[in-house]
Amino acid sequence: MSWNLSEKWNAARRALLGMLYPPVCPACKNWLRKHAEPGDFCEPCREIMVPVEPPFCEVCAEPFAGAITGVFTCSNCHGLDHAYEFAVCRWLSRGPVREAVHRLKYNRVRAVRLALARLMVPALDDVRLAGTSWLLVPVPLHPRKLRLRTYNQSSELARALARLTGLECRHVLRRIRWTDSQAGLDRADRLKNLRGAFAVPRGALKQVAGRAVLLIDDVLTTGTTAHECALALKKAGAARVAVLTAARG
Repeated sequence: MSWNLSEKWNAARRALLGMLYPPVCPACKNWLRKHAEPGDFCEPCREIMVPVEPPFCEVCAEPFAGAITGVFTCSNCHGLDHAYEFAVCRWLSRGPVREAVHRLKYNRVRAVRLALARLMVPALDDVRLAGTSWLLVPVPLHPRKLRLRTYNQSSELARALARLTGLECRHVLRRIRWTDSQAGLDRADRLKNLRGAFAVPRGALKQVAGRAVLLIDDVLTTGTTAHECALALKKAGAARVAVLTAARG
């Protein structure tokens, strides 16, 4: 096989970067095997990752043990009017996946975004996402929290996912109200805490109107944040809203 100059340069650049910055596992930080791709998890970490496998709730993607067959909605979602249609994610927030999310979210290790985005790509094979040109929209941070963290982990994931898939990414949501921490609150209090916290600015309405939006976040837990974001997107004219996260809490 004959390589052109561009291919040779890219190969040489990857080799040089590999020598200067040996690739490490985004979870355990151990050095990876030779020829590992950027964003790879090491084999020991991959072996203990916990996938989201059927049966799982068709709305929130929470898996359930047992002999449930066919499509079902869990008791936590049954009877609730979610603003988003459904959530998809392939991994539980356990072990290496949880560690990688925390390194991105709290330890400012932005390089981990590629590893997590690569874990998200297979979730796009969900049949409910097929045949639609989805617009990737990250869950925003309040400007005050963004200044403290210096970057938004959801935006990092959305941009990395856009590069991997070719899907369009737009930062059209804003967090317009400061909210207290959600930790320790039940679903009703979480919804009350977040009510009216998100909006699409007037200048971004045309980017949302009539579009199918795939809301991007790091972890889905109760789904209250996704619900409030979806409400704002629907109010702005989005035709559909679904959710994709790196992990299921």
